[in-house]
Amino acid sequence: MANQLQRKETDPIGEIPIAGEAYLAESPPPADGATIPADSPSWRKPQPAGQEIKPPGRRRTSSSRRRQVANHLFWPGLLAAVLLFFYLAGALVLFPLTAPRLLSQALEKKLDRPVTIARAEWRPLAGRMILHNGIIGPRKADPFDRVDPLLSFRTLTMDTSLLSLLRRGRPVSAMAIHQGYAHLVREENRYTNFAHPRFFAGLRWFPEVLLLHNSRLEFSDQRQEPVFNLGLHEINGNLELKRSAELTFALSARGPTASVMELEGVLPGHDTGGVARAELTLRQMPLTALAAYLEPRLAGTIKQGELDGRSNFVGHNGKIIINQQLVVGNLKLAATSEDGPPLLLLQALLTNRQRQIPFELAASLDRERPESRYLDALTAKLSEWQTAAAEDPFSLLARELPELQLTEQITFAPGSSTLSRESGRQLDQTAAALNRRPLLSLHLQGVSDFTCDRQALLDKKEQAVQQQRRQAVAALARQLSGEGNEEELGQPPPESRPLQPGSITVGRDELRELAQQRRDAVLRRLQAALEEGREESLKPAPPLIAPPARAGQGCSGGVGLQLGHL
Repeated sequence: MANQLQRKETDPIGEIPIAGEAYLAESPPPADGATIPADSPSWRKPQPAGQEIKPPGRRRTSSSRRRQVANHLFWPGLLAAVLLFFYLAGALVLFPLTAPRLLSQALEKKLDRPVTIARAEWRPLAGRMILHNGIIGPRKADPFDRVDPLLSFRTLTMDTSLLSLLRRGRPVSAMAIHQGYAHLVREENRYTNFAHPRFFAGLRWFPEVLLLHNSRLEFSDQRQEPVFNLGLHEINGNLELKRSAELTFALSARGPTASVMELEGVLPGHDTGGVARAELTLRQMPLTALAAYLEPRLAGTIKQGELDGRSNFVGHNGKIIINQQLVVGNLKLAATSEDGPPLLLLQALLTNRQRQIPFELAASLDRERPESRYLDALTAKLSEWQTAAAEDPFSLLARELPELQLTEQITFAPGSSTLSRESGRQLDQTAAALNRRPLLSLHLQGVSDFTCDRQALLDKKEQAVQQQRRQAVAALARQLSGEGNEEELGQPPPESRPLQPGSITVGRDELRELAQQRRDAVLRRLQAALEEGREESLKPAPPLIAPPARAGQGCSGGVGLQLGHL
């Protein structure tokens, strides 16, 4: 006990007991030769002079600091854990219960339209909000307005970003609409166009990037009779709104049957003064879907047809310039009346050997009513074609094939049925045009002029009679002189009545025969120049005797060519 009291007085460690100190204090000292632990507080080895003794109390100082740090972090950590718990619980429980109603009210106030959202969910780890089965109705000011669009979506996904909020002031960085639907209706003097980019720029919740997946669009034009309806499905693409309120878009969709539409372009901001550009590509669009616009202007019925092409739109200073390169394939038309324009002939004149009708359409439109001006330009183009096909089909064919020199009349020398070199070249050009227009037919009609050809035939007969008289006189002289051969000496003298010039005449039968010979000569030349299997496009017509030519108008004999359709 005395040793223990002495130790407490001299022990520099202090009053705090060390673990196991009571046991060491009560234990007897070790025997001679026994090993004493180096770190034993009771039997510590003497330290060299001048060396500081490091008390083991330093370990208790580090542990105390750790306990102090733990005490400082405990409550903030507990608070963070509680907040995280409530955040996750709210995202999984409270958000689906309260978000649909709160978001609907916020959007209704912003858009002034009734908004319905069936369900909402929040994914906290990804910072993503998903809305299910949403409907945006017409304006509250006119809830029964049929022109106003009706919008809905199956799911709407919004990705929030703190960086986007700090940089651009928009909490939503990207938005995706799955299975969206829009129904647009147009009536007289009422329009339902998509909103201008400044409208989207004013929406704080409108994202920088909008993605569309498998959406649909229904459009009805009540101004047409019958009503024009067009449905697009599988609409996919993206719209990107830049800080300058410039909207870029790239969309693709499927139309009726297997048609495909692609639209891409740029719409500038309202105050930037930029140029709007867009390009529309169509592939295999059925013309029957556009019949409400085309049939009244064609005065016919569209049985079949497909439209392919590319359209470029440039808008600046209130004007829209359209340049279109279109191709119509597999077209089948039917005229509504016999007095109407020759639609089948027009189709044959324009259809190439690939059974396609390529053409260009350019128009400069007013932005206020672009669709009416475009339809006016289309009507003018169709009317020009129909007039040319009815009045002068060769001129229309010559415009479509400017590299060929075409003619409607093959001329012959008076009284002749032999083709000249120039006429043969013209027939070769005509055959080349028929080869490039598989639906086109050519009617051939031989013509003989009653005045020119009759006089030429009379001259030929007189020359033949004179030649025959000379031969007869020479044969008679040889018979009288006995210088002729045995055949000439044994025959009686030839009769002189058929040799009288006054008995020579040319009848209408001979003129018809001349016209038929001319027609056959042209037919043989065309058959030789046409491709194999195109002989059925040649349609011979009965020969014709033209009336007497007027003075100064020349001869009208030859072969007339007339274009038709198969």
